[in-house]
Amino acid sequence: MASDPSKKSYWIPVWNGIFEHYASLGEAVWLLLWYIDRTTREVEQQDGTRFGLVLGFRPVRDAEIAREFGCVDRTIRRWRNRLARLAYISLDRTAQGFRVTVLKSKKWRTRDGHQ
Repeated sequence: MASDPSKKSYWIPVWNGIFEHYASLGEAVWLLLWYIDRTTREVEQQDGTRFGLVLGFRPVRDAEIAREFGCVDRTIRRWRNRLARLAYISLDRTAQGFRVTVLKSKKWRTRDGHQ
């Protein structure tokens, strides 16, 4: 993926606990970071956990993500399946792609754990 100097870059919050997941995430960490970056809203569950809705919960196709990464659809599919199997995300399949939810989302939490 070539860097586009005209595109603005923004920070995304990622807790350092992600390093503990190195062995299970592998290269799928890149897709998880993409999903975190594209989380537009969080929904709090009754137990206090928060789910992050990716792109406003609109369906997204693997090909769309693959174009951004400059890789083949199969790579995104493999990473997506891994993240779902390991319960980092949940998926809702539609005819237009997958609606993705980031489980245990903390995108808008501050360092002290509050919003």
